[in-house]
Amino acid sequence: MPSRASSKMGMEEAEGDRKVEQVLCMNGGDGETSYSKNSNLQRNVMASVRHVVEESMTEVWKTFSSKGDLISIADLGCATGPNALFAMLEIVKIIGKFCEKTENHQKKPSIFALLNDLLSNDFNNIFRSLGNFYDALPRNRGFDQCFVAAVPGSFYGRLFPSKSLNFVHSSYSLMWLSQVPDGLVGENGEALNKGNICICEASSLAVRKAFGEQFKRDFNVFLKSRSEEVILGGSMVLTFLGNVGRIAPFKVYEVIGQTLAQMANEGLVNKSKLDIFNLPLHTPSADQISEVILDQNLFNLRKIEVIKTPWDAGMDEEEGIGEIKTRNARGGEFVAKYLRAVVEPLLVAAEFGDRAVMDELFGRAALKFGELMGAGDCHYLSIVVWLTRV
Repeated sequence: MPSRASSKMGMEEAEGDRKVEQVLCMNGGDGETSYSKNSNLQRNVMASVRHVVEESMTEVWKTFSSKGDLISIADLGCATGPNALFAMLEIVKIIGKFCEKTENHQKKPSIFALLNDLLSNDFNNIFRSLGNFYDALPRNRGFDQCFVAAVPGSFYGRLFPSKSLNFVHSSYSLMWLSQVPDGLVGENGEALNKGNICICEASSLAVRKAFGEQFKRDFNVFLKSRSEEVILGGSMVLTFLGNVGRIAPFKVYEVIGQTLAQMANEGLVNKSKLDIFNLPLHTPSADQISEVILDQNLFNLRKIEVIKTPWDAGMDEEEGIGEIKTRNARGGEFVAKYLRAVVEPLLVAAEFGDRAVMDELFGRAALKFGELMGAGDCHYLSIVVWLTRV
């Protein structure tokens, strides 16, 4: 659940979009609750779609390697920590394999790697990792020039010069909306999604429709912006946290909302603030994604796949979770930690409480996640699409 575009999140209008954009970021730094230390799940998701990335990059290489000296690649919603460079390194390694097979007399292209996220993102953490990134480049495979740059800003709008990109990658970013949708307050002023912080089983059709329409508007803007920036024949691989006709992908966020409600009843969290708070989050279906793509006719939809990922994917790679605990208890802590890295800045900005309140919130949520994982099959559904600019 790497990064997302700027958003209104049920906060006071006087706060303004600028402050909201400042808090729409993962927990920075490299501390215990940082995204840098709690993003193994997202790395597993990126690894699970590598075959689609490789297939699309094969076509990009065939189309552009002999036409210029530069291949430009953008990763949108790169977030921070090791994952910010993980996807780019995998793409560069794929290009390295192609370079290795290229005839010796043919000039090898340089690579321009462009990392995008909001201004509030911890880009300094990324820059500190560049030494390891350059050390890992496959320089023995025919190229030795890879230039890295950061491009701060919302991907719901233009970011790059016209016809400048050969390939665009984005993972677990586009389900974050540009704003909480309008229409979540009834005529009598009552919050229509009261008691929830996202779409859940109890959410009304009106609430679901509002979020769905906001997703379509945002994805339309995203595709139109990228259509100006991607070169004819260039590709995009986009991975969404999605759903296939059920609410299950929202369950983890629903648990956070239920825990906040419990704490509000105990006087630990402001109930009035909770009633109007909604995450700017929508997990689309494959049909919703493909409908926007086909309606616009700016990109060819080359492939769409659904991939199942357990909630605790990557846990065995995580350090610091005691082995003496049961796997479900460890899994609950693991899930709570990576969700905290993603949503804590939003909750703090909404004034639900300080560090002590967040500790209590995610501690309780960890227990609930462990119980759910012990009771059944808990997984995310990732939807990956490959698009080609026409």
